Amino acid sequence: MLVCGALLLLLRGGTRADPAWLALALVPTALVARSFRKRSTEPSPEEQLSRQQAVFVGVNPTTLAAFEQLKRTSPDTDVIGFIDAPERRRRDLPYLGDFDTFDAVLRSCVIDAVYLGLPMRSHFDTISEVIASCETHGVTVHYLLDMFPARKGSGTKLRVVDGVPTLMLHTAPAAGWQLSLKHAFDRIAAACALVLISPVLLIAAAAIKLEDGGPVFFAQERVGFNKRLFRMIKLRSMVVNAEALMKELEQKNERDGAAFKLTHDPRVSRVGRILRKYSVDELPQLINVLLGQMSLVGPRPLSLRDYGLMPEDWQRRRFSIRPGLTCYWQVRGRHKTTFLEWMKMDLEYIDNWSLYEDLKVILQTVPELVRGGGA
Repeated sequence: MLVCGALLLLLRGGTRADPAWLALALVPTALVARSFRKRSTEPSPEEQLSRQQAVFVGVNPTTLAAFEQLKRTSPDTDVIGFIDAPERRRRDLPYLGDFDTFDAVLRSCVIDAVYLGLPMRSHFDTISEVIASCETHGVTVHYLLDMFPARKGSGTKLRVVDGVPTLMLHTAPAAGWQLSLKHAFDRIAAACALVLISPVLLIAAAAIKLEDGGPVFFAQERVGFNKRLFRMIKLRSMVVNAEALMKELEQKNERDGAAFKLTHDPRVSRVGRILRKYSVDELPQLINVLLGQMSLVGPRPLSLRDYGLMPEDWQRRRFSIRPGLTCYWQVRGRHKTTFLEWMKMDLEYIDNWSLYEDLKVILQTVPELVRGGGA
């Protein structure tokens, strides 16, 4: 805008700083700068993922000391609340409910870690239930060691987290160099892939636009890492009002469990059938991978509709790792598998995850795409 203002002054034939002409250049510049400043204050998807949300179970001197320690030493950790009996509730602390509501909290909230600090002798059964619930949902548990006798076992680590000694239990891949390498590889590969497939995306976008004149992309809210919501991007393969028609087709669903599938879905457009056959409609999700919301390999992200219909809590452990573009389900029968088999495959992937396993799934996915075994 400043350059445009200078050109206007030159075209006017003068070089003096006329206030009116300077205002013409500076006012829009200030507005643009203010817009960028406002936008820069909004947290990016990467920043949202880097922030940790924690819950404390127990209200007592030890958990309160750990809470204060976290506030001092871990600015990226947000404690969303405390779980304990109603009589132990404190007005100065965020209270989420009693022990009976703990499962509901895990089911409905974004939770990365649970800090457990209940007296062992008087709360053994409750402690066992809390640990079992966290294991079911794939949420990491930190024992406050002066409250519970630490015992090493499968999926446990003795750690000091932000000055708080804990025994960490995890049923998903723990943070480390391998996960960091996975996420770095995801973004580099996604960037390269977007460049290589850009001609395909342009052709597909033109075909979608020419068919009915509607929007090229379809964005839908999906459930991601530790139940964080994000907008997943796809090329539109259905009619414009497909979401509104969903309710009318629910009774014709051919899939079991929480999934929805029709062999001949009337909402799919002619172009959409081709895009779906070769999974071209899924390729824009590489943008979600670049944003850190997805990985190349991981459990497929579920819609809010599917998440709400999940029949068993143990299936929610699939959200303890970032969702992916492809997974076991994509290369082992895809739409031919039952919902229960799909969920078991996701947990099998989590339990056996390695960089080698990711590479193997990616290499198995390529022939699936070429063969056209899509939805």
